[in-house]
This record gives sequence, C-alpha cells and structure tokens, in this order.
Amino acid sequence: MGEAKARGSEAIRVAIQLEKDGMAFYGQAADKTTNEFGKRMFRQLVREEERHLEILNEICTGADALPDEQAGDVFKGHVTTIFKQLTDDVKKRLQADPSDVEALKIAMGMEAKGYQFYEDAAKQATEDSEKELFKRLAIEENGHWLILEDTYTYFTDHEKWDIRANPPILDGGP
Repeated sequence: MGEAKARGSEAIRVAIQLEKDGMAFYGQAADKTTNEFGKRMFRQLVREEERHLEILNEICTGADALPDEQAGDVFKGHVTTIFKQLTDDVKKRLQADPSDVEALKIAMGMEAKGYQFYEDAAKQATEDSEKELFKRLAIEENGHWLILEDTYTYFTDHEKWDIRANPPILDGGP
C-alpha cells in the first residue's frame, strides 16, 4: 500500500479516531475508577490504544506491513499478572463501585463496536496489507473485550469468576 493510498483510506482515518476516542475514554475511566485493579486495567487499555494509534499512523506514513511481533499481540497476560498479584484478602476487599461496573459495560460496547468495524474494514479492504492490519486489530479488540468481560464478571459475580479462573480438577475418583 503506497503512501497516497494509506492517507486516502477512509477506514484508516476512522480507525485513528476510534483509537483516540478509546484512549480518552480509558484515561477518564482510570482516573474515575475507585477500584485499584480497574485503574490498572484501564491504564493498560490506554497503552494498548496508544500502540494501535502508532501502528495506524505508521501505515498512514507509507509503511506497507506490520512487524511480526505486533501480530495479534493482545495484553491478556498483563491483566492476568495483575490478578495474580492480588492476595486473597485484597480480592475480598475489592468491591466495584456501581460506576466502575458501568464503565466496564461502556468499554465492552466500545470494544465490540471496534471489533465489528475492523472486521468490516478487513472485508472491504482492497490492499492486502490493509486487510491484514484490520484483521489483526479486530483480534486485539476482541482480546480487549474478553479482558473487560472477565473483569466485569470478577466485579459482579466473583464466585463465577473464581471458578472460571481456577477450575476444579476432576480426576474421576476410584
């Protein structure tokens, strides 16, 4: 994809705005969230959106492809690490403020819309590099949604989250 083509892509321009909007929302959510885990998660989402924005800007300046290390690089491992760092006592004390849960619902909706946008953009893209970019961004948006959904479950139904995060081992018995 040449420089003129990338700069002229309406889908790229919309994607850039989506990422900027996500950064702004997640930054505000991190500032307003009362739960420490929620703050960390939203800050990580800001960093992810910043990374997406950098990738899109590189494409706009004429880059033809994404580096292999950027392919499908969702941040689930970072959030899992944050969960594992929490002691059982801290986990019991972490209660979500209703506004924190609402922020998660909004964020999940944003990621779902972002995913759908990137899926549609990939289908409509005429350049292979643009098609690949949108497919990769769709994968990452889906990964973000999964993290948000996991956090939502953690805040609203901790027992369900705990069973899902630490499934029982069934050995079949004697």
